[in-house]
Amino acid sequence: MSKEKMNQTKGYALIVGTIHGIDGKEPRKNEWRNELSVRVKTTKENTVFIKVGGFTSSPLAVKLKPQGMETADEIPMGEVADVLAHYFKYGDSVLVRSSVDINCYKEGRLDLVANGIYACKEEIDFDSKDFEERNEVTIPMVVASKFNGNSLVAKFVNYKGDTTDKILEAEYEPIKEYLKGAEVGDLIPIMMSFVSKPIYEEGDKKEEKSTTLMGRKLGKSTKKIVGSDNKMVIIDIDVDKVVKGKYKLEEEEEVEDDDMPF
Repeated sequence: MSKEKMNQTKGYALIVGTIHGIDGKEPRKNEWRNELSVRVKTTKENTVFIKVGGFTSSPLAVKLKPQGMETADEIPMGEVADVLAHYFKYGDSVLVRSSVDINCYKEGRLDLVANGIYACKEEIDFDSKDFEERNEVTIPMVVASKFNGNSLVAKFVNYKGDTTDKILEAEYEPIKEYLKGAEVGDLIPIMMSFVSKPIYEEGDKKEEKSTTLMGRKLGKSTKKIVGSDNKMVIIDIDVDKVVKGKYKLEEEEEVEDDDMPF
C-alpha cells in the first residue's frame, strides 16, 4: 500500500426513521467520553446505528427538537447522552443529521455521530404505498481495488491521514456501468446506504392473524433470525466532482469485512 499522504474524506448522513434503544439504556461513559448507541429503523427490516454524544471536552453541541418545540435545544456533546430520553421515546419518528467518524482502530469502522435529531412532522408508516426510505451517507471514497461487477474496496481517510478499507457494493446498473471505468487511486464522491437486515431461517413464514379497518395486516412472525446481512451499498455518484488518478496506490485485495456495522 502507498505511504502517500491522503486528504481527509469528510462525510455526513441524513437518516429518517423510528428511533430505538433510548429508554432505560445507560450511556457508555468515562472521564473522557459519554455516548449512547441508538438504532434508527429506516424500513421495517433495516436498521442504522448512530452514536449520540462523544468527548466530554468537545465544544460541539447536538440539536434536539422533539414534537411541540418551536426551536431546537442545543445540548453539549458530553451531556446529550444523559438527556436524550427526556426528548424522545421508543419508536418516535425522527430525522437524524450526522457526521461520519472514520474510526481506523483495528479493522476500522465508519461511525455515524449525531449532530441533530428532529421529530418528523408526521409519523412514519413503513407500510404506506407512498413510503420512501431515506438512508443517505454522502462521502468521497478513494478507489482501492478494481470493480468486480458487484463490489470494490474503498479507502476512507480520517483527519490524521490514517485510512480504513471497506467493501462497498453496487446494485443499480448505471452505477455498475460507471464503476467499470474506475481506476485505483480515483477520488469519487458517492452517496451510499448502510444496510443491516436480519437473515431468517429458511422455510419459516409470517403468520397473519387479522386485518384492521384500514387494511393493515396484524400478527406475530414465526420467523427465526439466524444472522444479519450487513453491507454498504453505493446509491449515487457525483460524477462532476470525480478526480481521476488523485492518488498513486497499490490495488488492495478484496477481503471479507467482518467489523460491520459499519
